[in-house]
Amino acid sequence: MATRTQGYVCHTHMTTTDLADYLRTHFSTGACALVYNRERIRLVPFLPTTVDTFLHDWTEGRVFNNQVELRWKMQAGLYAVLYFSERNEETRYGFQALSEGHFIVVEEEDAPHEILLWGTQHVETIEEPADASYEVWREARIPHRLSYPERCIQPRKSDTPSLKYRLYRDPDSLAVRWLRLITDKERISYATE
Repeated sequence: MATRTQGYVCHTHMTTTDLADYLRTHFSTGACALVYNRERIRLVPFLPTTVDTFLHDWTEGRVFNNQVELRWKMQAGLYAVLYFSERNEETRYGFQALSEGHFIVVEEEDAPHEILLWGTQHVETIEEPADASYEVWREARIPHRLSYPERCIQPRKSDTPSLKYRLYRDPDSLAVRWLRLITDKERISYATE
C-alpha cells in the first residue's frame, strides 16, 4: 500500500560556524553522511563531536537520517545548504522554500526505493574517526575498496547492502525532482531542540 505525504525542500547559505552548529544541534550520533572532496567519496557515520574536522575535510556532503537530509556545498566562502524533510519546520532557521508549496512523496510500504551497493560483508573494525569503530562492507573487484558502515546501509534478504531513499515529486506532473536518502527508522534517532 502506498502512502502520500508532503515533502519540503528549503535552501539557505551558511558560514562554516553556522553549519557546524546546525549539524551538532539537529543530528544525533546515529545519522549517516555521504561526503565528497576532490579526491574521494565516503559513506561514514556522522558524529556531532567531530563536526569541525568533518567540515574541514569534506567540501560537499549530505547528512541524513530517517526524518531529514541536509546537503551542503562550499561556494565562494559560504556553504549553499539544502534541507529535505516531510516536516515543514526549517523556515525558522533562515531557510526559504525552494519552490512555492511542497512536493509529493509517495512511499511504498512493501517495496521501498533503494540503491543497491557493491560489496560483501567483512567483519573488520575501522577506527576512523578515532572515537568510533564499526563493522564495514567491502568491495575489492573495482578500482578501489568501498566501505559502508553497517548502521548506514540496509541489508536485504539476499545480504546485498543498499541505501534507502524517498522520491520528491512535482505536485502537478509527478515528475521526480529530488531523491532524499533515509536510514532505518528502528536504528536512527533525530535530535530535536
